Amino acid sequence: MTVARIRGWWAYLMPVSITVAFSGLFEIIESWVARIVSPELGDAYLGTQGDTWDAQKDMTAALAGAVLCMILVAVFEKALPRRVRSSEPRPIVSSPE
Repeated sequence: MTVARIRGWWAYLMPVSITVAFSGLFEIIESWVARIVSPELGDAYLGTQGDTWDAQKDMTAALAGAVLCMILVAVFEKALPRRVRSSEPRPIVSSPE
């Protein structure tokens, strides 16, 4: 991750961790909203349709997608040649007027 200047295996772990954290946060907020909007119809609002493991399945799907994405990033980083990176910022080229 060049933006956060993270290197090594952390560059692959952090996006996965952040994705799973946001997925869990979304599931918590979703359950709070369901309880606030209509406590008696909370399950119907959430769309679980009788599936008590809906939140866990959603988070597992987010985890699988993030891991797959990081595997693809790792494969493409190994397969594609690296650009020469300098510590100096690139100059902005303006078009002639």
